[in-house]
Amino acid sequence: MAGTLMMKITHVVAGALAVGTIMAGLVKLAPQFSSTSYAQQVHAFDIYYHPQWAFLGLSSDRLRSAVGIAECVSGLASLAKRTRLVSYLVMTAIYAGAVRTHLVLGDNGWHPAAGFLLASCFCLGQTVRVVPVSAQSDKRA
Repeated sequence: MAGTLMMKITHVVAGALAVGTIMAGLVKLAPQFSSTSYAQQVHAFDIYYHPQWAFLGLSSDRLRSAVGIAECVSGLASLAKRTRLVSYLVMTAIYAGAVRTHLVLGDNGWHPAAGFLLASCFCLGQTVRVVPVSAQSDKRA
């Protein structure tokens, strides 16, 4: 019973994370998705985010595009079983960078990137669950 409940919770969190990540990527890439949000993202990457990541050697437009593409691809890849682990690793890296950026900028309070980071860590942990040693020894016998 507890195992099926945890599985249901994992599926709900993973689905919400996938949809949220794809939408976050689309906001950075497509002005047709939401022109106001797109304009805010372009402005924020130009003024605030790009200076934090200038050591990468990318322009603000390329940085925004790279993050948006990585979000869209990792969100879609998390839906396939074979690519799920890698996509959660990429999401964790993306959202850890976002949380770092917002902390450096002094954004106080709860930021959505922190929620995405927690969800991606949860899904990553559920994907790489370690089988107990006793269960491993039973399978070998």
